[in-house]
Amino acid sequence: MLVRGVGLHKVFESGFIAKRKIVAVDNVDIEIDKGETLVLVGESGSGKSTLGRLLLMLIKPTRGEVYFNGLNLNKMEGKELRKLRQKMQLIPQHPEDALDPRWRIYDSIIEPLKIHNRVNKSEEKEIVCKLIEMVGLQEEHLSRYPHELSGGELQRAVIARAIALNPKFIVCDEPTSMLDPSVQASIVNLLLNLQKKLGLTYLFITHDLELARVISGRTAVMYCGQTVEEGKGILEKPLHPYTKMLVNPLDIDIELKHDTQAGNQVGCKFYHLCPERSNECLKRPEFVKSNGRTVRCWLYS
Repeated sequence: MLVRGVGLHKVFESGFIAKRKIVAVDNVDIEIDKGETLVLVGESGSGKSTLGRLLLMLIKPTRGEVYFNGLNLNKMEGKELRKLRQKMQLIPQHPEDALDPRWRIYDSIIEPLKIHNRVNKSEEKEIVCKLIEMVGLQEEHLSRYPHELSGGELQRAVIARAIALNPKFIVCDEPTSMLDPSVQASIVNLLLNLQKKLGLTYLFITHDLELARVISGRTAVMYCGQTVEEGKGILEKPLHPYTKMLVNPLDIDIELKHDTQAGNQVGCKFYHLCPERSNECLKRPEFVKSNGRTVRCWLYS
C-alpha cells in the first residue's frame, strides 16, 4: 500500500460575520496500491480535488490521517515533510497556473531540482533536455514563456516539471479537461506510458466517464464529499443509485447540480434524490462489500 487516507474530513469556513461551514470531504477512507491507477469520478463540487490535495498534504485535514509508504504525514512538519513531498506531485487542471508566467519553460522545469539540491550547474541542461524529450517537447520550447505554448505543450511542460524529482505518487487533477479533444488522447497516452516507464502511482481525477473507462483500473465514485462506490467494473455495472444515474443520466445536470440539501442530510446524502430510498436510508450508511466491490448503500447491507 503506497497511499492511504483514514477518516479524512475537511471543513472550509466562509463569510466574515456569519461563518458558514462547508464540508468538502466527509469521513473518506481511501487506499492506493503501488503502481496502480485509482480513477476518482463524480460531479463538479463533489470533493474530488480537495481529496487529492489532502492526500498530498497540500491542505491539512480537519481530522483524519494520511499515510505515504507507511509513514504518517500528519506527524511530519517542516523539512521532514518537504523532503517526503518530493515523492508526491500534482498535475493540475489549469497548467497555466502551475508555471510562473515571467519564467521561461527551462527555469520552471529546473526549479524543483534546484530547491531540493538535486542538480549541479554542469548537468542542468542535460537533465532538462531528457525530461522534455520524455514528455514529447523539443529543446526549442525551453526558451519560450508559458503564453507562447499551446495548451497541450503547456501541459507537457507541467508533466516534465512534475516528474523531475522522480516521484512515486502523482495526483492528476482533470489534466485534460481544458484541452482540445484532439490533444486529450495524446496527453492521456503520455501519462500512461510514463506510468509504465517510471513505475508511477496515480490518483486520476475526472468528471469524464468516457475518459475514466479508457484509463480503466479501479474506480471510486464521489458524491457530496463521500465515496459511495469503489472497485472494478463500476461504470459497466453500477450498484449505487447515484452511480447508476451518473452512468445513465436522465436530467442528471438539473437534478444533481441543484442539490442543496445533501450537505445537511443526516442519513444517506443521496436520500432526497434516490428513487430506491426507504426509511432505513435516514440512517447513515457505511461501506459494505458486494460483488467484489464496496458500496455505501443500505440496499446491499
